[in-house]
Amino acid sequence: MAEALELSTTEQKILEAAKKVFIQKGLDGARLDEIANEAGINKALLHYYFKSKEKLFEKIFDEMIGKLLPDFSAIIESQNPIEEKIEFFVHKYIDFVSENPQLPLFMVTEINRNPQRMKDLLGHTQNFIILQRFAFQMITEMQVGRIKSFNPLHLMLNIMSLCIFPIISKPVIQAILQLNEADLNIILQQRKEEVSRFIREALRP
Repeated sequence: MAEALELSTTEQKILEAAKKVFIQKGLDGARLDEIANEAGINKALLHYYFKSKEKLFEKIFDEMIGKLLPDFSAIIESQNPIEEKIEFFVHKYIDFVSENPQLPLFMVTEINRNPQRMKDLLGHTQNFIILQRFAFQMITEMQVGRIKSFNPLHLMLNIMSLCIFPIISKPVIQAILQLNEADLNIILQQRKEEVSRFIREALRP
């Protein structure tokens, strides 16, 4: 049991170190020996857990997306009203990007560097299937007149933009509004209700 716990701790140290290096330098710029040094282990031990930096990158990507997808999948499959599903997504998404503020810019950078690789990774996490199912549900609601008729793609883009922008522009907002960290965090938490309310009003037929 102690050995298994030690192995698990070592693997977690590797993942945390790799996440830091990948965010700083991207997949192409990261080196395994750099990740090993950051984790405080030798390169041979790193190879024992992960055979390549690509496998390590995929593991980290799956882990981060996995924090969001299981709950989101559950709410999409539920019988809850579409407004509640959108509100749930807004709350979860803002929490997710608040806890991982470097992720949006990191993903944009990696997509620009290698669009096909990121497309494969996103497909691997079943993101597209979940979003397609959500879009189909919205179209059904539009057809019966429960919500206003518009392109579901734009709704998803609007939601993600409203959630992400305050976080990726956090330093600019702090500088312009002269906000300390605590005050800004309060505003970011208030965004959950503000964005949800904005979307609900936009959906009214």
